[in-house]
Amino acid sequence: MMVIKNSGLMGDKKYYLFGLFFLWLWSALCQQQPNNPYNDNLALDPAIRYGKLDNGFTYYLQNNDSRSNSIELRMVVKAGMYHEDKDQLEYAHLLEHIGATGTKHFPLIKEYFGTSGRYIHAGTRNHHTYYFARIPSGDKEVLDSGLQVLRDWAQDISFENESINVEREAVLAEMRVNDPYKEWLSTVIKEEILKNTGVPIREQKASVKNIKDFDKNAFLGFYKDWYRPDLEAAIVVGDINVDSVELDIKRLFSDLKTPNNPKNASKQLEKWKIKHKGENQYATIRDTVSFNSRVYVIGKFLDRKKNPKNPSDYKAMLLQELYELMITPKVKQLEQQFDPPFSQFFMKYGSTKIEGQLNYDQMRVDFENDEPKQIKEQFFKALVARKQIHMGFTNSELDKAKKEILKNYSKKKNSNSSLVTKYMYHFVRGAAAPDPQKELKLISRLLDDIDLKEIKAFIEDKGDLKKNMNFLFFKGKENTIPNYNIFKQWVNEVDSMKIEPLPPVEPPLESLEKEVQIPGVEYAVIEEVSENILGVSKIVLKNGIKLLLKPTKPKSDRYCNSIVINAFRPNTVSLENREEYLSAKVLPEVLKFTGAGSLTKFELENFKQNKDLRLNFELGRDYQKIYARSKEVYLDELLNLLYLYLEKPRIDKDGFIAWKTNQEEILMKDGLGRGNSNFYMDMILALWYPEVPNLKIRDLNDLTTKKVFKAHNRWFSDLSDYTFIITGDFDSDDLAERVVQKLAGFPVETKKSSKERSNIKFPLKKMDKTIRLKNIDQAYVRLYFPITASRDIKTQIELKLLSQALNERIFDRLREGCYSPAAGGEWMDIEKDVYSYNIRFDSELGNEDKLIHMALEEFRKLRKDGVDKEWLEKTRRDEKATYGTSLDYFGLFPFWPEYIQRKISIGEDIEKDVLQYKTVLEHFISLEDVNTAAKKYLNEKNVQKFIILPAEYSDIK
Repeated sequence: MMVIKNSGLMGDKKYYLFGLFFLWLWSALCQQQPNNPYNDNLALDPAIRYGKLDNGFTYYLQNNDSRSNSIELRMVVKAGMYHEDKDQLEYAHLLEHIGATGTKHFPLIKEYFGTSGRYIHAGTRNHHTYYFARIPSGDKEVLDSGLQVLRDWAQDISFENESINVEREAVLAEMRVNDPYKEWLSTVIKEEILKNTGVPIREQKASVKNIKDFDKNAFLGFYKDWYRPDLEAAIVVGDINVDSVELDIKRLFSDLKTPNNPKNASKQLEKWKIKHKGENQYATIRDTVSFNSRVYVIGKFLDRKKNPKNPSDYKAMLLQELYELMITPKVKQLEQQFDPPFSQFFMKYGSTKIEGQLNYDQMRVDFENDEPKQIKEQFFKALVARKQIHMGFTNSELDKAKKEILKNYSKKKNSNSSLVTKYMYHFVRGAAAPDPQKELKLISRLLDDIDLKEIKAFIEDKGDLKKNMNFLFFKGKENTIPNYNIFKQWVNEVDSMKIEPLPPVEPPLESLEKEVQIPGVEYAVIEEVSENILGVSKIVLKNGIKLLLKPTKPKSDRYCNSIVINAFRPNTVSLENREEYLSAKVLPEVLKFTGAGSLTKFELENFKQNKDLRLNFELGRDYQKIYARSKEVYLDELLNLLYLYLEKPRIDKDGFIAWKTNQEEILMKDGLGRGNSNFYMDMILALWYPEVPNLKIRDLNDLTTKKVFKAHNRWFSDLSDYTFIITGDFDSDDLAERVVQKLAGFPVETKKSSKERSNIKFPLKKMDKTIRLKNIDQAYVRLYFPITASRDIKTQIELKLLSQALNERIFDRLREGCYSPAAGGEWMDIEKDVYSYNIRFDSELGNEDKLIHMALEEFRKLRKDGVDKEWLEKTRRDEKATYGTSLDYFGLFPFWPEYIQRKISIGEDIEKDVLQYKTVLEHFISLEDVNTAAKKYLNEKNVQKFIILPAEYSDIK
């Protein structure tokens, strides 16, 4: 900027005027220069009705005539965890819980939106909070209720003390984890990555304390500060009349008030902005649980993939997407060997990025011992691999990645959910929400502009070992590792080495036709063909294999042309020969490591991934099973794959050793690395069925390839006695012809156990067991109430209705001590008519006995009082709708496979229950029937209680 001082120029009028003229001319020229269109935000999709009321409230409305026949509504508040003050930690989350529980006009909101076709949900994020409702279209009264609940969420959430206390306990329960060690590890890594970024560390202990020491004034202060119209938006997408809904929005939301002197929401976010400085960081962490020394090599960079606003942002986003797509095959190439250069490599991209801003890749290297020479060798090998992952790219790899991106964007569906989410981020983060076709054209043009030189420079920058890296060393109590200066020297040495790129990745196998020759059969192969009134076709082959085909409609585009195969036969492997039984039991997992035919584990994995095939074998307690899934176009390849595993299992010693090593780690870790909340069920099953052998370390040491593959030859080499249940999106006649010709050529022999298989019975008796596990810091409880019950359709419906009633009561009562308590019912031994209700929940240590008492109270109350007429009528309507949908459509958990297998296994007619279900439900189940059934079947005579506690908890207690 030109500065004119009080000097001689000011004294000379001519020079003074010249200076003024120059300033005016410079300003005018600057204004005439066009803005760079590369930085102009993209226009909003004209299909959306976008508006802002006088009070600042925003709305997005769109008619989207999807086949879902539904409407999605979302209330978005531009305030989340980043807007909390120190005395409000976790209150944004608590407020979301309470809002999803009750409002001014809907004190029992889940009861209203819990009926068929309606659904509510809520979530808290760093920048925002959202409340979501899905309702069926075509009902103006229900739509009015949906809009009213959006209005309630905006400024009329109910704050009853009882509701607050219940949801406080639910939030605390949600913060508990199934795997404390894994949680500690991820927290330590996150904190180390965030060091020197200027971002505060959110400590869970402080959040827990804040919920326990609840400050209602601070809580209500958060609500009043941030739940205001200028920070709120309503989004409604689906089969709607936009003009009508817009009038309703203006009527309902125009009276929302903004507080005097409102807080600056944007300023609140400033402290959370990561300052990415670029220097490498080193740290050593002592690990008191896992004693092996290891290093995590972490490369981090600012995320540019989410919420693009303009073409410049889209360009940065596409470079990042290309990077991820191009390095992934190289990572996979290095992983697909039994002795890879690293123990683990994964990319924390997308939703897992740190504080919504940092992406990172993480490579773990487990050191075999503490010898410096060995550590250096492993460290060098891993760093060289990381360099190789980021080098040696070709135009063909770039073109392939570009095509993948274009395919993904061209396939994007404008579902109600995707549109609602898109507009939410337009409101919260200013993300572009353009016309999809214009967006696709922009992406195509930007991809054309990216050449190999540009993407190579981008990738090489991400692979630079001298910046943006974290080296985190974890060591046990007695371990020693070299100091940081030595590691820095090693990093410099690797960085200066001449490293050869990885060889080109071999393309995946296109077909198994050359690997598999299923024998052709010239004679007539079909023994029997029939079709019942339900559309289930039954085909019996002359070799004894049975087929049952049931086509259904796909629930969504994801399942179009999908085929699911569930095959089963009785498990006749002797329980008395422990070695033989365990060899057969582990064989399915061993096959995943050893491959089949001439193809390795890795070649078959690539083939299955390329064709989107799934194939798994299982030796269950009562049945041998085969589970398979494919698209119809690849069905022949799926059957080829099945034949290959049956006829030509690959005896790969390296693969077998790798399986044993993996299995040993699982057995030795005793709970480390568990993946879900049912991790303790194997121990309960062992208590129920002690006669069924379970793998122990001593068994594992005794297993050999010879023993395991002998089990394959005896129990997994043919399809005798198998029944195949095939469901999905297909034409029965076309599919039958293809499957019959293939399966007719499969090996079928009679396999019998050397001794008669003993009968396994569910223990119909009282049990009270405590299970001790390492690496847990809470209690888990399972209560079972086994009974005998007849299997007639009326009784089955009564049992199901009571299980739903029990679940609702347990959820409502135990929420004050558990995040997601649940109850249900299941046949434990259907052949022996044994059914059981169950109740399951987790608990803070020391609170489990109280929750057990509360659960039993609800169980007894339901038994005594039963259900009321209003509940029965509502549940009856919902059950009819749900049952009809499950019969006609299939998705992730299809109805037909399990139902057909259950009926066949107990020798019952397939048609009867399905044909009678709705009629019996509607006309032959009275309130008296259900409540009489409650007194009969909600029985504690054989109650079984299983409590899972920390191994060391007895000392603490």
